[in-house]
Amino acid sequence: KVWIDCLLTKFIEGTTLDNLLKEELSADTLHSIATAFDRMALQLLSSPRAHGDLKPENIVIAPDFQSMQAIDWDAAYLPQLSGEQANEIGTAAYQHPARTMEMYDKHIDDYSIAAISTLLHAASIEANVLEYYRNNFEPPFSPRLITRRQTKQIDPIIDTFARKGMAAQYHIAKMLTSPTPRLFQLQTILELTAELS
Repeated sequence: KVWIDCLLTKFIEGTTLDNLLKEELSADTLHSIATAFDRMALQLLSSPRAHGDLKPENIVIAPDFQSMQAIDWDAAYLPQLSGEQANEIGTAAYQHPARTMEMYDKHIDDYSIAAISTLLHAASIEANVLEYYRNNFEPPFSPRLITRRQTKQIDPIIDTFARKGMAAQYHIAKMLTSPTPRLFQLQTILELTAELS
C-alpha cells in the first residue's frame, strides 16, 4: 500500500491565470484581472494561512474575471505548522531568492503577491509586458537580479506607474527590491487600494 495525501475542495470553475494571460486581452480586461488578483491577495494576507507557491498556474479566475482562487495548496502554511520547516520554497520566478526552507510563516506569500500584482498591473498598461510573459512563461523581471539592485528590468515599470499616478502599484513594485522576503507593508497598501476602489 502507498498512502497519498489528498486535499478535497469544491469544484472551482474558470481557467488558470497562466492560460488566460496567453490570450489576446484588452487593457480593460487586464485591469479587471489585476484588481481581482489584488482582492484575492488581500483575502489571503488577511487569513491565518499562506499558500506557499503562488504563481499564475496555481490561480483560477472566474469566467467573469471578477474573482480568483488559489489552487494546489501542498506548500501551504497553517498556524498549526508554526515551528516546522517548509517542504518547498515555491517557484523561483515569483520568489525572493532569500526565501529558505526555514522561512515558514504567514509571510511566505508576500513576495509572490507583489510580483504577480506588479506583472498584472504592468500588463494592463504596457503591451510588451504581456508579450514577454507569453514568450518566456515568466515575468519580465527576475527576483534574483532586482534583489541584487540590478534593477534595469523593473525600473521602467516603476517609472510608468509613477508617471500614471498609480501610487499603490508603484510602492508594491518598489517592494520587489527588498533585501528580505517579508514585505510587512504589503497588506496595508492593498487595504488602502481596496478602500479607494
